[in-house]
Amino acid sequence: MWATAVKLADTCPEAFRRVKEQREVNTVVLHLDGGALEVVEEANWTPEELIAALPADQPRLLVHEVPYATHEGARRHAHLLIWWMPAPAGASEAAYEQAFDVLKEQCSDMPVHVIARTPEHLAYPRLVALAD
Repeated sequence: MWATAVKLADTCPEAFRRVKEQREVNTVVLHLDGGALEVVEEANWTPEELIAALPADQPRLLVHEVPYATHEGARRHAHLLIWWMPAPAGASEAAYEQAFDVLKEQCSDMPVHVIARTPEHLAYPRLVALAD
């Protein structure tokens, strides 16, 4: 078990705000660095670009906005917290689990939590199904 308390870097709250308020940013990628969640990248990615951008052998945490249309045709968007943990990164699982818990507390207004271990777990239809 990870014994050190995880903290958010000072840049995180502003990055989260940009995802919620600006169209130019729909994704914030975070990694754990010395007990702190640090912003690695802010981007405006399509679902395919999101999957391609994640490392295949390293964990990441993400705040991601997914746009979608309801069955009635209404346009919606949902903010997701994503825990990316590919199999080769398994040694980091306990630390990232604790960091994900901290992120969930910090972003309590984002009720959709996604655990992704393969690119298929981040496929757009799955994200929409979880968000809707």
